Amino acid sequence: MSKGAKKWVLMFWKSTSSNSSTVLKELKKEHRGNKGAIKKFLVLANILESEGPSLPLPYNKYLLDDIFELRDVGNGKRYYYKETDFYIVNEDEESQIILLMSACGNKGSQQSDINNATERTKGGITIKNILNEERLKITKKG
Repeated sequence: MSKGAKKWVLMFWKSTSSNSSTVLKELKKEHRGNKGAIKKFLVLANILESEGPSLPLPYNKYLLDDIFELRDVGNGKRYYYKETDFYIVNEDEESQIILLMSACGNKGSQQSDINNATERTKGGITIKNILNEERLKITKKG
């Protein structure tokens, strides 16, 4: 892997029967008009792409069934993601895909959001569950 390359890349879950992501829609709806929340999410996403699931508390917590909770401790927002066996491959570098499964919950909706994320992983994650608008080269390992 080249120097400075990220080991992980955050992408959005989508239904296999859709060309768009309900998770991305959830994220846009929740952050509409709130530039501070958008900026904070982008900072968290960037840190997650650098640190991966080893990002410590209070920002990250393993829950169950390989689902993690990414926490915005400033406004209480929670984002649920799963590390996958898929990688984006570019020339001499590769980045493991972290799939955002559910977005923008808070402590009050936590159980429902976890249930959504868990339900979306039933039957396994396939390449068709990854929103890939940029047509990046994705490969599966393992």
